[in-house]
Amino acid sequence: MRPAPPRDAFEQLRKIFGSDSGFEALVSGNRVTLLHDGEQAFPAMLEAIAEAEREILLEMYWFASDRVGQQFADALVAKAEAGVKVRVIYDAVGSIQSDGRMFSRLRDAGCEVEEYNPIAPWRARFRIGVVNNRDHRKLLVVDRQVGFTGGVNLGDEWAPTSAGGAGWRDETVRIEGPAVEQMGGIFD
Repeated sequence: MRPAPPRDAFEQLRKIFGSDSGFEALVSGNRVTLLHDGEQAFPAMLEAIAEAEREILLEMYWFASDRVGQQFADALVAKAEAGVKVRVIYDAVGSIQSDGRMFSRLRDAGCEVEEYNPIAPWRARFRIGVVNNRDHRKLLVVDRQVGFTGGVNLGDEWAPTSAGGAGWRDETVRIEGPAVEQMGGIFD
C-alpha cells in the first residue's frame, strides 16, 4: 500500500531539503501565476515581450510559422529593431514544419537564432544516435525579471477555438522574482 501524500506540498519540500533555509531559498520572493492554455499564456507572453527593455530569451520546442508563430516573430523583430537583445533557440524536429523564412527574418532583424540539434546527415559531425536528443523546453525570459515556462508551444494548436486555433490544453506559469534569473541561466 502506498503512503498517503503529505497534506502540504511545502511540507514535503521541507523534508526533501532538510530545513526551512534551503527550501525558502528556492521559493522566497517569487510570484507565480498559472496561465491556462494559449488563451491566457499568449497575451501575457506578448505583453512581456512588448515591455522588454534589454533582453528577450525564447526557447521553444515547437515554434510554428502559422498565425500565432508569426505574431510572436513580429513582436520579436520589433524589439530587436528597437535595440533589445533577442536570442531564440528552437528545436529542429519540433519546428520541422516551420517556414525557414520566419527564422531568417528574425536573423535579419538582429536576433540571435539557433536551431537545436539540426537533422543534417550531410554534416561531418552528424550522428544518427542523437537524432532523438530534442529540446522540449518552452521558456521565455524578459529582462531576467519575468519568465514563462510550461507546456504551451507557439502555434495555432494552442490558440483557443474561438480565435481559429485548435484549443489544445496546456498550462504555463508566469514567474516574477529571483527564480527568473535562474531561468536565464538555464537558457544560457
